[in-house]
This record gives sequence, C-alpha cells and structure tokens, in this order.
Amino acid sequence: MKKNKKEIVYFLILFLVFSTSYYFFIYKKNNYISHSDKRPTFISRKKVLYVDSYDTIHPSNIIIRKGFSDNISKKDIELKTVFMDAKNKDKEQLFETARNIFEEYKRFRPDIVLLSDDAAVEFFANKYLRNKEIPVIFIGVNWDCSKYDLPCSNIKGQIEVELIDKLIEEAKKISKGSRISILTTDSNTDRRTIKFYEEKGFHFKEVKYVKTYSDWKKNFLYLSADSDILFTRSQANVKDWDDKDMSVFIKKNISIPTITVTEKLSPYCVLSLTKDNYRMGRYLAEKTHEILFKGKDIKDIKLSELDEFNIILNMELSKLLDITFDVDLIDISEIINE
Repeated sequence: MKKNKKEIVYFLILFLVFSTSYYFFIYKKNNYISHSDKRPTFISRKKVLYVDSYDTIHPSNIIIRKGFSDNISKKDIELKTVFMDAKNKDKEQLFETARNIFEEYKRFRPDIVLLSDDAAVEFFANKYLRNKEIPVIFIGVNWDCSKYDLPCSNIKGQIEVELIDKLIEEAKKISKGSRISILTTDSNTDRRTIKFYEEKGFHFKEVKYVKTYSDWKKNFLYLSADSDILFTRSQANVKDWDDKDMSVFIKKNISIPTITVTEKLSPYCVLSLTKDNYRMGRYLAEKTHEILFKGKDIKDIKLSELDEFNIILNMELSKLLDITFDVDLIDISEIINE
C-alpha cells in the first residue's frame, strides 16, 4: 500500500513539472512577446474607433461596415463603433453628440479613428482631432473636403463624387425630353448634395424633399406628371417606407424614366448609377492595416476619390415604358428584374 502511495506521489510530481513546463514554454510563446528586459508582456490588440454619421440601419452604411469587417483581421483589433444619427438631428444636437463621442474617445484611447460620411468629419474630427497625433481616415465626404479645410496633417481619406453627369447623359438617351425633377428625403445631406449639383451647372425643373412615405408617393405622381425624367435620389429615413408596397406602386404608376444613385432604390428605377459601398469599407480596412500593422505614416496617405460605381438596368420597368438600352451600356451593367 505504501509503495502504491509513493508511486502516486511520484506521478503527481511529474505531472506538475510537465504542466508547469508546458505553460511557460508553449503558452508563453504563443501569448507573449519578449522585450529587451526579458519581462513578459501581453500582446495588446490595436484599438479602432469607428464613427458612423448615420444610424445603425442606414442601408448604404451597413454595406460599408461589412466591407470593413470582411477585410480586417478581427483578432488583431478591438473595434468600437458609435453612431451619430445625423439625418435625425439638428446642428446643435450633432455638436452635443460629437462632445459625447469625444468623451468616449478619451476613455477608449484608440490607435486610429475611422470616419464614415460628412457629419463625423464636420462635427467630431475637425473640431476635436484636427492636427493631433492620432491618425484619422475618412470616407464618404461628398464632393469636396476643402469645405472642412481638409486634408490636414493627421486627417486623410477618400471623397465621394457621384457621377451625376454620366447618369443624366444616359437618362436623356431613354427619355422624351430633358426636364428633370428630383424627389428625395428631407435631410441636410440631400439639401447640401443638390446644392452641389446646381453649383456644378445642373438645373432641375423642381425638387421635392419629403419625410414620410405617403408624401413620397404623392410627390412621385405630382412630379411625374410634368417632367421627362424623375431623379429619386434617396429614401433614407423616410418614415414608414414600405418596399413591398413601393414595388406594387411603381409598376402601377411609372410613366417616365426613373433614375437614382442609391442602390436601395434600384428596384424602383429604370436606370441606377450607384457607388460601391462595399469598396468604401474595404478602403478603410486597407488603410487601417497599412497604418497599424505596416507602419505607414498618416502623412503619406494621399487624398483620393471613390472611382468604382455600379450601373444597374431594371428590365421589368424599362419594358413597361418601352425603353431599349444601348448594347454597349448593357454589356457593362448589372441587369435586374429580367
């Protein structure tokens, strides 16, 4: 019996020695990095603060965030995403939101800040992070960032330019005239964008900004009655929007070519020229990786333009209007509802 007890004790001692050796040599190797003083330190993930100008359900930004998530190594970063909900707030509310985000920024202490769309740049980064050491990358700033006196030493990125000239050029080929009216959501972004259109020399017969789905349908009929082309720019944050009902409504009431720059509206438009939202997210992931893991200096990031777009042709609606597209356009387009 005594012999068995000795064997058990001996076995336990061997087990403890082996376990301790495994912990220090295998676990340590995989989970620590050694500095020159030989003291073990945990490898920390890089912190990324992502500031989205809109809310959690804004359609295009969902795709942008997916483009980022799909192209970044999640095990290497700690991601915190905050939303400004800019389409539902006035300027004073946005300044307050930006102050709150800055407090979160100080608590979180990120290694890089990512910005999606104008509000995050205008109200948060330009006020609180300008010319600081923290690298900041933006996407989705409409048309021109010089209005924010950007880029600066630490805030760089990619501007978003809609190819409205190409969209209107193609729309005129399939319309019976050149009178263009706009129907869009009532937001600061849309009002600012349409002002850019006009500054670039585009003229519109009439522009209607709406907040509710019922007003959208009412103005769709009103504008269609006295226009040759209806540009439905955005439906984001239109209250009570109903995709199923809109599908039926459009097929019943479309009378002139409808066009858009918003992918969400492509099922209701004959011709769509939409930005590549996924590519915008991928751009953020690429720049994040270059700066955090490749050692690239933010000062070496050059201002760029989003240059990837999707052309979408809706064959079901074109047939209702007896429209035929050029073969060359069909060859480079995505075809839906054949």
